[in-house]
Amino acid sequence: MSVDPLPPRNPTRSYLWTIAKFGLAVALATIVLLQTNLQDIIATLQRASFRWLVLAALTFFLSVVLLAGRAWHLLGKRVPFRVMLESTVVQTSVGNLVATGAGLIAYVSLLRQQKQAPVAYSIASIILGRVADVLALSMLLGSVTILWPGSGPTRWVALLLCSIGLSTGALTLLALWRHEWLITHIRWIGGLLGLLRFRVIVRAIDLLERLAEDQGTISISAVLCYTAANQVVSWLFFWACLQAFGLALNPWASVLILALIQLVAVAPVQVLGGLGVFDASTIYLLGLFSVSAIVAAPVLVGYRIVFYVCNLLLLLLPLIESRRAVGMAPTNEIR
Repeated sequence: MSVDPLPPRNPTRSYLWTIAKFGLAVALATIVLLQTNLQDIIATLQRASFRWLVLAALTFFLSVVLLAGRAWHLLGKRVPFRVMLESTVVQTSVGNLVATGAGLIAYVSLLRQQKQAPVAYSIASIILGRVADVLALSMLLGSVTILWPGSGPTRWVALLLCSIGLSTGALTLLALWRHEWLITHIRWIGGLLGLLRFRVIVRAIDLLERLAEDQGTISISAVLCYTAANQVVSWLFFWACLQAFGLALNPWASVLILALIQLVAVAPVQVLGGLGVFDASTIYLLGLFSVSAIVAAPVLVGYRIVFYVCNLLLLLLPLIESRRAVGMAPTNEIR
């Protein structure tokens, strides 16, 4: 069967989509800022707990190390861990300071430039990492929703997202362990619906098949352990920021809120580290647990400051590494 060529990407549509995402982020962030004032923000920052801020910074950096360890296993340890850590640092900081998609592109480009991993494997590691996050967040969300009686305001939405996430994870695991049977049926359904006429669909199926055939080099248990540890550390960062700025909240509510937001944020369409979207969603969910927007808004401003400072400090690692590499490079001296 002949395959129609993939139409060229429309740059105007891409620019408009990017502008729309940044516009939405700024608009939502403005709405959050309108819930407070400069005096309350300054007062909240002044009474910040130094010990909680240190804990927040440590958990942030530990989360990056855990993400690098997970990616290292997802790539079958083909890449030296030092290179993996540097690529993850760049991906995290660029993704949080610019856009998630930009961070992913930087990650793939770095590994490709250093000839450490083929592009297909780099993309596959990102996809599998996202699936692992969905599985971990879905199980966490479902457990908290069922076990904590106070989850009533978000119970049905949480269970719906949990069901979708677990289904997605189960489908991916089936693709890994029964990939020949599954991919055969995907191709059959695609041909029946006429979807195999499009090159993008064929490439997606081929990538899934290549990933599944290479699953023997991936330690699934190690990936799941790294993912679970990263979710715990991510919650500690969120909780430490709330405590640093004096927001009283039930710990179970904080777990539920963060799991809900992170599960929705798995799609790589955020800009500026989820600016606006994360903040507005958090204020709304906090309101369901009796935390007013007037109280929550200055705390979220403090959270944003800590978040961006940690990402800026994170950029120092590749800069120091590049300076060290230049310093160790051989020089030709004329005597």
